[in-house]
Amino acid sequence: MPEKTSFMAKISSFTAILLIVAAALFTGKMAAQPLTASEAVSRALDKNYSIQLARMNEEILTNNLQAGKLSLLPEANAGLVQSNSITNSNQEYLSGQISEKTGAKAHSTNVSATASWTLFDGGRMFNALRILKKQLAAGQLETRIQVENTIASVLATYYNIVQLRQRLVWIQDAVAVDEERVAIASDKLQLGAGSGLDVLQARVDLNTDKSALLGFQNQLNDAVIQLNLLMAAPARELMVPADSIELMPSPSFDLLYAAMDTSNASLLLSRTDIELAELSLKDLRRKRYPVIGLNSAYVFNKLESESGFLKYSKSSGLNYGLSASLSLFNGSDLNRQISNARTSLDASQLRYTSFRATLDAELISNFDAYSNKSQAYQLEKSNLETARRNFKISAERYRLGGLSGFEYREAQTKLLQSYDRYITTRFEVRLLEIELMRLSGKLLPD
Repeated sequence: MPEKTSFMAKISSFTAILLIVAAALFTGKMAAQPLTASEAVSRALDKNYSIQLARMNEEILTNNLQAGKLSLLPEANAGLVQSNSITNSNQEYLSGQISEKTGAKAHSTNVSATASWTLFDGGRMFNALRILKKQLAAGQLETRIQVENTIASVLATYYNIVQLRQRLVWIQDAVAVDEERVAIASDKLQLGAGSGLDVLQARVDLNTDKSALLGFQNQLNDAVIQLNLLMAAPARELMVPADSIELMPSPSFDLLYAAMDTSNASLLLSRTDIELAELSLKDLRRKRYPVIGLNSAYVFNKLESESGFLKYSKSSGLNYGLSASLSLFNGSDLNRQISNARTSLDASQLRYTSFRATLDAELISNFDAYSNKSQAYQLEKSNLETARRNFKISAERYRLGGLSGFEYREAQTKLLQSYDRYITTRFEVRLLEIELMRLSGKLLPD
């Protein structure tokens, strides 16, 4: 019987197997395209639907700000009214004079140009401009939050695909080992050195691992579809992750905490909400001030009529002056609005305090989890090496007949479980790194 490739030899060629499996994973479908994590993020930033909607909202706020700047300038209007009439009239005066007109025509033309400019309104127009600027800043922060959440989702999904492919390779290796074990057990049975029970058990274990392989393939399909959705790509578009799960150097908690205070977009948005509430309160208070304006108008009127008292009339002139208005009483409605605005400001400050406390707790919790998972990852890395050596020895003893099929399967199972914990822990550490960067406001690429 020709010598079969050992399981440990397959492990040593892990990278080559990964590339082969990734290239031919979905039989009968289009070829997969290589994709790095940074490329996946770039595609999502360019095409993700939620990000595009956030940017459109930001564009609307930008247009509102531009319009708000123009509102500080004088307002000018022009008008033209031209009318014609045909009239039949019969008039008798006290003097006895009678005037009759049939089909008398009349024409009138009115041209006007007006201009008005608010000189003083208690500073409300400048306050309105500051409100528009803050609304734009809030819109930009909302866009940034959407971008950061999308990046976090893309990276999490991308590295999930990486770890699923790695698991898939290992379970395929396990299936290869199971097939080798079935062959060895069958050869022993034919030579009279084994039992039918060993062959049946080997076949059961082979089918178990094949079933697990199908489960991993299904999970991988779902993860690829999810990543395509985030990148606004066709659901069936395939890709090979070009990166392994590379971990970053251990971050400093103090640096993360300081960065969160100045860079976390959600925290900055909460502060902006407070500033908007303050500006709204100022706007209501300034309604108590008078409004003073400058106005002017140029008017031209022309009338031609074949009936009536005037046959022809023309006038033109310039009007100008000042206007002033002051609200003296409005049923205390303004006082109610100011009181509600104060309450809204207090509520905004309370929401900020609550949110800040929540962020502090999330950062501490995630950093502690990251520290513990990093230590667990190092332990699992060591355990994997031990499990490899144990299985190598067990595989050799099984071939020589010094180990039962049950004991051989147990060693194989321990190796698979060890590798599963190793990959899972590494993946979880990477997810915690992503979350720490998001909380600290450092997830966006420079």
